Amino acid sequence: MKKNIRFKQIVRIAVVVIALTLSVIFFAACSSAPTAFELWQRQPGNENLSETDFINSLRGKSAFEYAQANGFEGTLQEWLASLGGGNFTPEELFAFYRTINPDANEQDFIDSFRPQQTSNDPIEEAIQLMLRSAVSIRATFSFNQGANRTGAGAGVILQIDRTTGITYIVTNYHVIYEFTANPQRSQQVRVAPIGREFFGGSGSIDLSIQATVIGGSAARDIAVLRTHPNSEFIRPFFREADIADSNEVTVGEIAIAVGNPEGVGISATRGIVNVDSEYIIMQQIDAADGRGTTMHRVMRVDAAINSGNSGGGIFNRHGQLIGVVNAKVVAESIDNIGYAIPVNVAMGVAHSVMRGQHHKYTMGVRTHITGSRAELIDGSVRLIEEVRVYSVESFVSNAQAPARGILETGDVLLWAELAQRPRLNLTREFMLSDELYWATAGDALVLGVRRNGVEITLPAIVMQSGSSRPL
Repeated sequence: MKKNIRFKQIVRIAVVVIALTLSVIFFAACSSAPTAFELWQRQPGNENLSETDFINSLRGKSAFEYAQANGFEGTLQEWLASLGGGNFTPEELFAFYRTINPDANEQDFIDSFRPQQTSNDPIEEAIQLMLRSAVSIRATFSFNQGANRTGAGAGVILQIDRTTGITYIVTNYHVIYEFTANPQRSQQVRVAPIGREFFGGSGSIDLSIQATVIGGSAARDIAVLRTHPNSEFIRPFFREADIADSNEVTVGEIAIAVGNPEGVGISATRGIVNVDSEYIIMQQIDAADGRGTTMHRVMRVDAAINSGNSGGGIFNRHGQLIGVVNAKVVAESIDNIGYAIPVNVAMGVAHSVMRGQHHKYTMGVRTHITGSRAELIDGSVRLIEEVRVYSVESFVSNAQAPARGILETGDVLLWAELAQRPRLNLTREFMLSDELYWATAGDALVLGVRRNGVEITLPAIVMQSGSSRPL
């Protein structure tokens, strides 16, 4: 009786994972009836598309519903049986699922078949994705007199190893760094995804996960954490954040902040992007006397930002990360002015750290803006800047200024291609600098410029170790 009840439960909620995770990997070899994926591939234009494309096209439909929409006329039971030729029991399906997810229990197995529930508000749906990519952070600092102090922040999941649970998380450098502490980087960092925000203390349980700071940039206020092996992030519930292109962010688009305000747990607030790119002066993170300052390029948002939001994500209406929160203005005469590091900068720093590279390559070139205008592009107001080479540094060797002899003073920068990355149209001065976060030694950078009124493609500029500087 127990087996039949379980079978009916699974049949009622059988969805995408059976068709994709099981049938594509295993059942296709022994099934004569077409799967939903095979039916989908038969549609014009889908012939060469992959299972991933199929997944992205479903948008919450079950595989059975999709099969029906594309000509499958049998019952749910008949469709389910067709996937494996009717030869597999629920227990065998669960056993096979465990070979892919060894720590999963029966509820995880059932939940993985459940269709994503849709709502009438696509932004609400997107927030459900954001919550699954967010973590609360607590960092404890030690001081010479033996005192400890703990601060709260937030982070965004970038990468998950589903075998070990080791997870990489981006946050603010100031969340894990205190200049007057010893050591200055916290050695006691713990993270908690939504639902596990219990850090111990005062008699409460501790469900958090230990993490280590693997690097970052104080100048850019970005740090990367790596969790210790754990069973929590193995769960398919948690997800790596979807990453947008902050060059495409426009004024007025939805901005949703997901963080840990006041250190009491993950929450979301909603506003819009007020300014897509501007510069602010902030106190230098590693200046103990509080007098050192540094300049940050940020986007401005009016979603509510509070203490504890630092390091959390700013997402667009599609649930894609567009920035990492790093500051707000606190003044009696000012409301809702918050700032976030554009995601192109944050990801450039984070991926450099994750691949063990703690420096950024430069060309030995200075640029300046010689013209600026606004244009209406695809219905959005965008700024277009004319960026010219102001000077090419005259260092001792070409290794320290790899652009010397290639770029000339007065060249107008038009586009750039770095190694295997796509061509980037250089419509703002910051774009080329942001792109160089992705460079490694030996990478070739090809530039298109306008020189004396003629558009030309320059010889490749090769990134060399002598032309790098700390992140």
